[in-house]
Amino acid sequence: MLAIDQQETSDNFMNKEDANTDWKALFEDEKTGLITLVTMAKSAKSVIKCVHTIIDMLFQRESDVKFKKALKGRVNIMGPDAEAGTIERSNKVKTESIAILRDIMENRIENALAEIKSQESKSKKIERRQDDSHKASDESEGQGSSTTQQIENMIINVFCDRIKERADALSAQKEDTDGPELPFMCISSDLI
Repeated sequence: MLAIDQQETSDNFMNKEDANTDWKALFEDEKTGLITLVTMAKSAKSVIKCVHTIIDMLFQRESDVKFKKALKGRVNIMGPDAEAGTIERSNKVKTESIAILRDIMENRIENALAEIKSQESKSKKIERRQDDSHKASDESEGQGSSTTQQIENMIINVFCDRIKERADALSAQKEDTDGPELPFMCISSDLI
């Protein structure tokens, strides 16, 4: 199995689309699976090239560099067996390559399941928050309407008091001046 820290794996080894990929089919499909394609290679050197290509395809992000390097290191260890050219060693390369690909597949499946659980958990938390906020707003509606009304009344009273104070001040200024009435100073006593 791949020796990769699970936290690092979930951050660096996969993305959200990976949770929707059928990794088992991608690797194990009898006709088009990656493992099937690797087993069809004619030589051990071709197997190694195929596995390197698959690793390059699966680990393209900058954060994948150390995983890619570790996996390619495992593949490169098989180089001398590939160079030997014997059927026995060629089969050993194929077997080890398949093991590496299955490790990658299993790790991707585990991470996909973890991502799905994480998404479900986040979704449930959001639903709970929404439910809690709806409950709180429902509870506050009964109490809140009277509180809201009280606040509105206080604001109206303060506003009206300020306007009345200004109107009184303007009226006082009007009495002190002998000049023509200014339009803003013509305040009807009905408005006060």
